[in-house]
Amino acid sequence: MAKDISRILQSDIVLSKRRKINRLIDRNNTLGIEAGTTQGQLMYWNGSNWDYIGNTELFWDDSNNKLRLNNDIYIYHNGTNGFIETNINNPSDLFLNCGTEKTMELTEGVYEDLNVGGLALTKASSNQPTLTTLDGTNILSYAFQGTNNINELHGSFELSHSYKEGTDLHVHAHFYPTTNDVNDVKIYIDYYILIGETNSTVKSGTFSAVQTTPGSAWNNMLFSLGVIDGTGLKTGSQIHFRVYRDPTDAQDTYENDVVIGTFGIHYQKNTLGTRQIITK
Repeated sequence: MAKDISRILQSDIVLSKRRKINRLIDRNNTLGIEAGTTQGQLMYWNGSNWDYIGNTELFWDDSNNKLRLNNDIYIYHNGTNGFIETNINNPSDLFLNCGTEKTMELTEGVYEDLNVGGLALTKASSNQPTLTTLDGTNILSYAFQGTNNINELHGSFELSHSYKEGTDLHVHAHFYPTTNDVNDVKIYIDYYILIGETNSTVKSGTFSAVQTTPGSAWNNMLFSLGVIDGTGLKTGSQIHFRVYRDPTDAQDTYENDVVIGTFGIHYQKNTLGTRQIITK
């Protein structure tokens, strides 16, 4: 039997033995209660009628201002963020079942970093950088010289299945100066992208960026090289690249080696993976 909301607001409805509230409104501003329902049972809207939970212990915990399921799970908002806690009395894993070929998807994508270590990149038959040790250690990476010839490395990777399709890729590289001198270093990147898993179309281009050395050897220098337009990009796209330094460029005034750390992209992701092997 349905009751008008104006009557509900004047009364106390006991939703559980632990909590009373004086307002429960559905989308039509009416409260529908199935005939025979008794106090102590939490009501919910099943799409067409109000129904009760049954024997499940779902109640409002006054002492903590949190919705509580049995004695093990809290669901609440602290005024800034939402929380689900599964560590109340019997800590447990939290399982999310979305069904076959379904997944949790973020409305607002978050950023992830996809990097390739400099030492994992491949030297060409010419214009090869030299192996050097990092800051007096026995750890190796490639040094790009500051005079004479171009030095270059080549690599590739696949765009992650968590990638939010159609969003931009932010290309960057990390290098370290080898002296305390303060001058400018210019780094280039050529890229070639085969879009999608099959029947690929192509995006290609060149970026460059100039950074001033920090005046202290082996400090990290981040080169934000450019932004690849994400229009049409899909998970599984194959990204090939060439990263290089041309010391004859007038904008490159640092005459010493710089050592590569990593090369990569910042990209947005909105799922844990794809719903099918090659389909987002």
